[in-house]
Amino acid sequence: MEQEHFSPLPIIGFYQNPVPPKFLWEVVRINEWYYYFRKLADKLLEFIAEETSASLYYQQLAALAPGSGEKELLRKLAKDEARHAAYLRTVYRQITGRPGRVLPASPPSIDSYQGALRQRLFAESNDYLKYGDEFLTAPDMYLRCLFYKIGAAEAQHGMILTILLSGSSTGPALR
Repeated sequence: MEQEHFSPLPIIGFYQNPVPPKFLWEVVRINEWYYYFRKLADKLLEFIAEETSASLYYQQLAALAPGSGEKELLRKLAKDEARHAAYLRTVYRQITGRPGRVLPASPPSIDSYQGALRQRLFAESNDYLKYGDEFLTAPDMYLRCLFYKIGAAEAQHGMILTILLSGSSTGPALR
């Protein structure tokens, strides 16, 4: 009986042998996961730095806030961003086995309270989209859940900042 020869080289999107050995698909899948997690580890370091920087920014912004309600909201946002950075550090450690340390962020320079709120509103909107993209490409439920929850929190931050920008921070939901 003649043995079929399998070639891993694709011919117009198909393999010469229509049913490749099972181990080939496993190798391809492992390589996909390897490259995904390798890229994710690099992204996580960026995300950790951004979340840490955002937390510092909100802390400084809280000091400039005109009222106690605004100060409290901005401190809450600072805590949320610090919590996001902690979650992302945990994932980084789980993926790489190393702590997710980033260089200490320098304190932000804030020229005007309103301008800083606008800047953060745009940053939070971009973060919402960024974490949404990560949610869509994450290969497992743990990461999908994490990116979904962080993205949802960033959307909430954007809504809070919009309310602060409008100057109506005395509503019952913001007390």
